[in-house]
Amino acid sequence: MSRLALIALTGLAPRAVQRVAVAGRAPFAVFTRDGQYFVADDRCSHGEAALSEGELADYEILCPHHRGGFDIRTGLPTRPPCAQAITCYAVSLADGMLCIDID
Repeated sequence: MSRLALIALTGLAPRAVQRVAVAGRAPFAVFTRDGQYFVADDRCSHGEAALSEGELADYEILCPHHRGGFDIRTGLPTRPPCAQAITCYAVSLADGMLCIDID
């Protein structure tokens, strides 16, 4: 497993959702909630919607197209029509950067 640096911590707002693009990879959605960071793929498993354009309510991201939801901690669906989990990544902090573990 390798570590991928996504974004400087200074670039993250509290209680926010942000799209982060990394060359050669599909975009990620970075969620900041109560001093914690969560990262998932930025694509709803139900359609082609960018989750980073959705609404963050507590620990749930609501898809901007069909209002389905996912738990940002686990990726599990929380509201229909979403039925398939999204991929979430283990997060770490290193040298002022938010990083994820990837295969």
